[in-house]
Formats: sequence, C-alpha cells, structure tokens
Amino acid sequence: MTHMFRFIALFCIVFGACFAYAQEADSENQASEQQEESIEEAASASIPIEETQYGAWTVVCYLLENDQRFCNMQQTITNSQGISVARISVRAEDDLFIDATAEIITPLGTQLSKGVGLRIDSGEAQGFPFEVCVIEGCVAIIQLTHDQVERMRLGSTIAMAIQEFGKANPVSLEVSLMGFTKAFSLLTK
Repeated sequence: MTHMFRFIALFCIVFGACFAYAQEADSENQASEQQEESIEEAASASIPIEETQYGAWTVVCYLLENDQRFCNMQQTITNSQGISVARISVRAEDDLFIDATAEIITPLGTQLSKGVGLRIDSGEAQGFPFEVCVIEGCVAIIQLTHDQVERMRLGSTIAMAIQEFGKANPVSLEVSLMGFTKAFSLLTK
C-alpha cells in the first residue's frame, strides 16, 4: 500500500491527476482524507522549476511545497504517424535492490489483461501488468534492477508493445535510449 500511495503522490505531482481510495474503517477514512489532502497540496504546489533535454529524454525537476526537489526523466512516445500514444517516466530509487522505477502511461482503451511488453535492443522481451487507469490513461509501474538500468544505459532502443482493446495485433512502439545515461546520472546525484 505504501508503494502505491507513493506512486499516486508522484503521479499527481507529475501529471496533475489525483484520486482517492475508498477505505473500509473510519480510522482508515480519516488517514486517507489526510493523505488525499497532502497529495492535492503537493500537486497544486508543484511547478516545474527546471527542464533539461538529453537526447530523447527530458529531466524535469519540481520544487515541492516543503522545499524539497523532486526530479524524474520523461519521454513521450509517438506512433508511426507521429501521434503521442504513451509516456514513460523514470525516477531513481534509493534502494538496495531497485535502482529506478519506471511508470508507463498508455491511452485509455488499452487492453489491460495483455499488460505492456518491453524489450531492450535484441534482449529478451518482458511483460509487465497495468496497475491502474486514471483520466490520463492506464499505468504500469516497473521496478528496475541494477542490471536492467545498466542494459538501458548501454542500449539504443526499447521495443514497447501494447494491445488496443478489440484489436487483433499489438501496437509496436519504440522508446529511444539516446541520452538515457546522462539524464539518469542527474537523477542519482
């Protein structure tokens, strides 16, 4: 629950979308209301203070209400017609086993049961489930290990596959890793 709450708070900050979870017990409702208020405060108080482009990635930093700085790196993914169809956001983690968390947002109408498929260069494809859908789209949260981050640093592209609901074939997208190393190094300072 803590990881999901943290994700929702960061999602609200980055994408300006907030929603509340229903709680069963009155004490949980009170805690939830306090958490919702703090999320809304953080989201309304966070304005990008710095955006820097590194290849295909943009590092965006926000100044939160408590004067803490929060940065992530983002890339908007377009289809073959140049239409924006997904967004990937990566933030560094201070964890023994997880180097980063990636959040992928795909359009509403994505077939959730298929998840999102990712393959770094010619490596093995991996599937990841969607966690939640909000107004902006459906979200997959992916915890990246040191090995996965290193493959992204050394790689050139990530092949992404999502399935539109009711369509026979998946949509293939390409995520450029150009600038990934430099952008990620700024997140880990």
